[in-house]
Amino acid sequence: MCRMTIQQLAIAPSCDENSLSAGAHDAADIDLEVRRISAGYRGRKSVLNDISLHFAGPGLYRLDAPNGTGKSTLFEVLSGFLPVRSGEMLLNGETLTAARLLREITLVRTQPQLVPYMTVRDNLLLCASRFGTDLSKALGRAREFGLAPHMQKIPSELSTGTLRKTWLVCTLQSDRPVLLLDEPFDGLDVEASELLVDWLKSLSGSRLVILIAHTLPQRLRVAEKESSVV
Repeated sequence: MCRMTIQQLAIAPSCDENSLSAGAHDAADIDLEVRRISAGYRGRKSVLNDISLHFAGPGLYRLDAPNGTGKSTLFEVLSGFLPVRSGEMLLNGETLTAARLLREITLVRTQPQLVPYMTVRDNLLLCASRFGTDLSKALGRAREFGLAPHMQKIPSELSTGTLRKTWLVCTLQSDRPVLLLDEPFDGLDVEASELLVDWLKSLSGSRLVILIAHTLPQRLRVAEKESSVV
């Protein structure tokens, strides 16, 4: 039996505290609870068995466990894309139905899922429309991440790092209270990782932000731990 560990993360100050400033959100309490969840993929045995976890936000956390123990599967369940076989999930004390999961939680998967025939700019526009956010803010983020020269390219024309940055800028437009990021630092150079850390710092001031990350950037460190047996 292994342990799936919740690690609260602390962020060291950056050289430029003005970069990627926070959006205008009220920092209300966010309480996410997983109660005895079991889940798996169709036709296969359960990947998750009787999992119970609790996240108190706003704040920034890492979900840590050995490879193959179901971290990404749990994210799929929490985001509403994979149904549970038993158990329940609650946000601020209220049960999360499949429809409500899709409204309240955003999953940023490891593999970018941009529309392949649309340009970078059009993908940003599509996500802004999906989340009901201001495109001008997304374009500002895109410039911060060095995407300005790539706005008229389609995903197949982008390098791995540029594709990853585009995916992050697209999906992190979400203003939902819970953000799940699966290996968000993969494929990013040091500068982009630093920008993302600053962005996560601003987001976690008013959201519950949960990461899966095998390796943390230098400015992120574990502040507290809480374990739940899988």
